[in-house]
Amino acid sequence: MFEKVFILNVPSFYKVNLLNRISDQINIYVIFLSINNNDRSMNFVSEEMRFKNIILSQKKFENRNKVFIFFKLYKTISTLRYKQLIVGGWDILEIFFLLLLKKNNNTSMILESTIYDSKVKGVYRLYKKTFLLFINKVFASGALHKKLLIALGYKGKIIITKGVGIINKPETQFREKNYNKKFLFVGRLIKEKNLEFLISIFNKLPNFSLTIVGDGFLKEILSSKSNNNIIFIGHVDNDKLGALLNNADFLILPSIKETWGLVIEESLYYNTPVIISSKCGAVELVDNRFNGIVIDPYNLESTIKIIEGITKIKYKNFVNNIDTNSLKEKDIKQVNYYIEN
Repeated sequence: MFEKVFILNVPSFYKVNLLNRISDQINIYVIFLSINNNDRSMNFVSEEMRFKNIILSQKKFENRNKVFIFFKLYKTISTLRYKQLIVGGWDILEIFFLLLLKKNNNTSMILESTIYDSKVKGVYRLYKKTFLLFINKVFASGALHKKLLIALGYKGKIIITKGVGIINKPETQFREKNYNKKFLFVGRLIKEKNLEFLISIFNKLPNFSLTIVGDGFLKEILSSKSNNNIIFIGHVDNDKLGALLNNADFLILPSIKETWGLVIEESLYYNTPVIISSKCGAVELVDNRFNGIVIDPYNLESTIKIIEGITKIKYKNFVNNIDTNSLKEKDIKQVNYYIEN
């Protein structure tokens, strides 16, 4: 008998870290639908899975055979005895049809979409409200995720976990932080990341440097619009990202949609303050003007003034106000939410 069975799309290092910690205390089983997805390299997960699991398809998640996955998922679930089923969101049709055919009185959902990145009108609203009829409890990542549930009229129990998983926290030598006007962006080069806005800012700040880490179809367009103080270094493996965060003065993330923003947690772990959009799911980890700055991702002039107004003294205060112990406490609470609920 398993205490909990999870159904998730693909393994990722931060989910595996979370599941390992949960499995240290209770007996769980995890069903991954696919081995990976198109946005990640094959070495995205290097951690050993200490829990019982199955990966239903060795194809990329986007290329999976949904009919094959559904039947394999149904067969797998039918062989398991468990107390609680936890599904990884409403976007996977195989899970929706599973819930239709195999009703369970104790089914929970992990919600990583916010009010800003999920549609709540028309047929999308109808589908999501129907899905939620099968869900008696939601593990929502944060306050912006809870707002989405409220907009959909969800009446079940909502648990705020303040996370989507647990980041790697390697032992490293943290550098002494001094303000050198060095800014870092990490993420896919897509429209939702609001990168034209970001480039417009630093084009007007020639004495500040911006390093952009990541790849995407907008790379050539963005590069052609950038001045010499902006450099693109492409994709960087997660195990090398820490050094970049450690050497940056600020992480800057001006997204107009961001389900969470795990790199925000990673940046704070390296004592690097953040400047992030109010649309980021992880915005509640940032105490505005204390351990970072929250910006309006549509107000260019205001953001420029904010960056120009950062002094060496203000920067030191930001760094000193980052409490890495609070990240550890948050992780412990996140694990306990899943164990106790």
